[in-house]
Amino acid sequence: MLADPATRELLCYRANRESVAGQLTDIFDGDNYKQLVQQGLFSNPDDIAIGLYTDGFVNQKKGKNSYPIIHCIIFNLDPSIRRHGMYFDDISARLRPLEDFKVGSPSKNIYQPSIYTQLSTFSGSSFFALDELHLIARGIGKLVYDLITVTLTKETKFYYTHPDNTLNTTEYPFHIPRADLVTIGNCITSSRKYIPTSFQGSFDNVFAKIDGTRAVDWLDFLLYLVPTLVMPYLPNRAVKTALLSLMKGCALALQWTLTSELLDEMESYFKHWHSFLYQQVQNNTLSRSVFRPVQHYLVHIPYIIKQQGPLRCYSTRSMERVIGVFSKLINFLVERFAIHNYTSTAISICDEINLIRPKPYGRESYMDLPNDPSGAQLWEPFHQFVNLNNDSVEGVGGPSVKEALLKYYRRTTGLTGHEFGDSVVVVAARLWMDSTVYSSCMYQRKKNETSRGNHYVMFTCPYRNNRNVIVHSWLVGTVQFYFQHVDFYGFPHFLAFVEVMKEHDAAGHDSSVPIVKQRSQSTHTLGHQTQPTYAVISVNDICHQVGLVQYPPNGNQFYVIALYYIFNNNMCITKGNLFIL
Repeated sequence: MLADPATRELLCYRANRESVAGQLTDIFDGDNYKQLVQQGLFSNPDDIAIGLYTDGFVNQKKGKNSYPIIHCIIFNLDPSIRRHGMYFDDISARLRPLEDFKVGSPSKNIYQPSIYTQLSTFSGSSFFALDELHLIARGIGKLVYDLITVTLTKETKFYYTHPDNTLNTTEYPFHIPRADLVTIGNCITSSRKYIPTSFQGSFDNVFAKIDGTRAVDWLDFLLYLVPTLVMPYLPNRAVKTALLSLMKGCALALQWTLTSELLDEMESYFKHWHSFLYQQVQNNTLSRSVFRPVQHYLVHIPYIIKQQGPLRCYSTRSMERVIGVFSKLINFLVERFAIHNYTSTAISICDEINLIRPKPYGRESYMDLPNDPSGAQLWEPFHQFVNLNNDSVEGVGGPSVKEALLKYYRRTTGLTGHEFGDSVVVVAARLWMDSTVYSSCMYQRKKNETSRGNHYVMFTCPYRNNRNVIVHSWLVGTVQFYFQHVDFYGFPHFLAFVEVMKEHDAAGHDSSVPIVKQRSQSTHTLGHQTQPTYAVISVNDICHQVGLVQYPPNGNQFYVIALYYIFNNNMCITKGNLFIL
């Protein structure tokens, strides 16, 4: 890898990166790595930092053979490349000290020194880190599912058992009636077409079928479906706020960039969740079996992040993807013949896995904006030279687009009509910005992409309120297309033409959960669909690519979710309306 100029340049990331004081963005910001540097390790810019993982997989459901895989993560690569029976209710228990690993501690069931202590890089408990995919996604996500589905699964292990062996089912804090679980499941199914593919889960109805549910599916369930669909059906506010704390703590643990303040906030969320569970156990309304090992591990996440950097930097996601690739490569012959017969077949790892090769694109495939620090790009397919005076753009008349564009310039710069600029624009179907690909209705139509929704965005709209103070409100819309426009002064702009949702608000059960309505109906328009509201916005005003989760009582209303993002503020205060456009 060092001999190849292309990969050698990629490996220089470790030596060339600069840490930002107070921020944890990679494993190299953790205390463990810093201590290794102080010991004289990684002094050569060509030194490669690696992490080793091991796991096994079964190729077929009927197969009995497990194929172990040793997976190596090269930390020198930029993180964006790396990623393509017992109950522990004593949640305050400390991690084992370094000495226990070196000499053993029979009282703590460590009967001999760990073999890993022979490594110069061994640092104690934090050496083993924590994996977000198995701990938070499959661990906590599945646990929450088990807690709320006792009426569906008939599971009784979470009920408190009285001394006479009867179960306390009437005061169970996570009780949701079976009929409501069915409603939630139907909403998940109807929401799938509104969810971007950047949400890696399948958004299938886990209440109807749980077989085949992956870790990323459980993660999406925990982070996005629990706070929106599940929360309103829980019995009381105490359990709702506790479960929201768990969700917010897990979402913080999955951030790429963290500060000491965010780590403290994360810790407080987990403490609130555990305190609630402990109180329920003390009140005999919940079994202590709720304190599974994954609950205990939550307590140590802030410490591990301080030592090793953000969890996402050393996640086993890449290992699980590689297991999936090789599992497909191994066909049924492996079950019938020895593994060495298969490995004699020539397999090009680079061709099969395509680890770090970018997809081939030509210069004609995208457009850059000169002198734009955001690095935004418009991606193909394009419509070249559309005249807004008379041409139609994706079913919208050019004059309507021009009117929305005029309002944009008046709103943002004060330019008047005669200072409009060029009436000829270049229309694009996709936008690339901040490592995210944003789609549009134009792209959806051209590619017949109907199973998922990659064209919904949340954006901010600055305007002056009654006190003449500039306020930034949030709005949600459907991107019809993107385009480049050259203004009166000859400066090009990357813009988006958006159909804006009619109403914006916050959920009744939690003001940090935004909700929108696609259409408005009033006494004057009852039974009639209102006309769409279009707006032109700068692509730099786009905050998030969002998904829409179907609101149970109303097919016209949706919860708004953003990938790994926590809406901590009261969304009612900053919600926008159509008048500001």
